[in-house]
Amino acid sequence: MRVNRLQQVAIQIAFLGPLFTVLGFITDDCYALAAGTAGNCPQRIHPPESSFQTSSSPLARSAA
Repeated sequence: MRVNRLQQVAIQIAFLGPLFTVLGFITDDCYALAAGTAGNCPQRIHPPESSFQTSSSPLARSAA
């Protein structure tokens, strides 16, 4: 069976195109999961203070 050059290119595009697309989606999802996990770490270590504590605000101290 003889395959000409044009058929070889078409086979490579048909195989490698979807393969690289799937690999791109997988790596992007992994980066997004890692970034989301890393973004939540500071919040777990140092939870934000309540917004109802206005006495510690510099603006509240200067107005008093």
